[in-house]
Amino acid sequence: MVFRNAWPLAIALMTSLLLAWAPARAGSSVLIWPIDPVIDSDAKAGALWLENRGADAVTLQIRIYAWGQNGKDDTFKAQNAVVASPPFASIPPGERQLVRLTRIEPPRPGTEESYRLLIDEIPADAQGDNASDAQSAGITFQMRYSVPLFVYGDHLWLKEDPRKKRLAAEQGVPRLTWRAVREGDRYFLEITNQGVVHARLTEVSIGVPGQQPYMVDGLLGYVLAGGTMRWPVPQPVAPKAVMRATVNGTGEPGVIPSAN
Repeated sequence: MVFRNAWPLAIALMTSLLLAWAPARAGSSVLIWPIDPVIDSDAKAGALWLENRGADAVTLQIRIYAWGQNGKDDTFKAQNAVVASPPFASIPPGERQLVRLTRIEPPRPGTEESYRLLIDEIPADAQGDNASDAQSAGITFQMRYSVPLFVYGDHLWLKEDPRKKRLAAEQGVPRLTWRAVREGDRYFLEITNQGVVHARLTEVSIGVPGQQPYMVDGLLGYVLAGGTMRWPVPQPVAPKAVMRATVNGTGEPGVIPSAN
């Protein structure tokens, strides 16, 4: 039997308030693109578009947090290296708003910095003369979106761009290994990334050759550069199990080496 989406991945993500992930348009009239913005080393800013597809005006608050990982969970903290302009946007029906993501401090050469954009939709009955009043009043946001942002230092890039000449030797790649972890009566799949860029993991499967594997059809999660993350599994991982995953949306699922 194949267990699709059997791992409680959403729980692992939602334990952090700042990673209250929602697809870019699920359950709301707001369309956000791109859903994976970057600021390349030769750019000082990136662009994020917010479009109101609904019948009523929406007010959005945009914040940016530094994103890290502690081996078990995602971590977030305030930062001032990247700013969003404007930090609030009131968008009439059928209109769109450009938000500029500007880096104030460049990353070190050859490094990738990770951030999360938190975009909160403020209910109409909570809006005052100044949108910041809504934040200080401690309101409950109507919808929250979390969008990853990656910023690159000189001599490092991840995505192909036909408009730019890039040195192949400067393309960053993740270096992943996995191992099975047990803590009491709980079991985890732990993945470490020793590369200089993040790994976005989708279409993950793990199991013994010749038997049906455990599978996650969509997004398992991210392992940041130099980071380690773990996800719960419903039972022990069999010895000699093989893990496959698609990394950063490129190609077919490939084998991830075991560290055991």
